[in-house]
Amino acid sequence: MSSLTSVFGMLPLVLVPGPGSEFYRGLGSVITGGLAFSTIFTIFVTPALLMFIITLEHRVKRKPSEDETKALASLEEEEKYSQA
Repeated sequence: MSSLTSVFGMLPLVLVPGPGSEFYRGLGSVITGGLAFSTIFTIFVTPALLMFIITLEHRVKRKPSEDETKALASLEEEEKYSQA
């Protein structure tokens, strides 16, 4: 929201002609373009990358084999009996 107001606040520097507008037009267009690009990047690209990384993590994560599952279960039982 605040970057959107900044973009609209810079539009008069880009659009209004007058003395010194050669300098201000370039400055306003760079600031407006940078704010617009960073806002779009933050709203769309960052969440898309996060979802891609989470999906990739789920695909790479492997399930334990039956032998590993049995070994873990027996270790948990031994710990339960040793603490009791």
